Amino acid sequence: MCWLQMLRSIVDVNLPKFLAHDVPLFHGIINDLFPGVNLPRIEHTQFLEAVEKICQRNNLQMVSFFTEKLIQMYEMMLVRHG
Repeated sequence: MCWLQMLRSIVDVNLPKFLAHDVPLFHGIINDLFPGVNLPRIEHTQFLEAVEKICQRNNLQMVSFFTEKLIQMYEMMLVRHG
């Protein structure tokens, strides 16, 4: 379980910083460092429902890239709580 928490922290802190073409390289490095370890996908149902309401209220489109970046920022804030 400790490996999963460490891997989750590494991914949550670093992934949002990379450009799209760097993400496959990062995943390759992670797979080399943690072979066979797969992070369980976290459901953000309530968070995404709130985002959807705010987007509708402000006439914004909730596209996948936008929501992915919001989730990454949220997860990074959870890791960097200090």
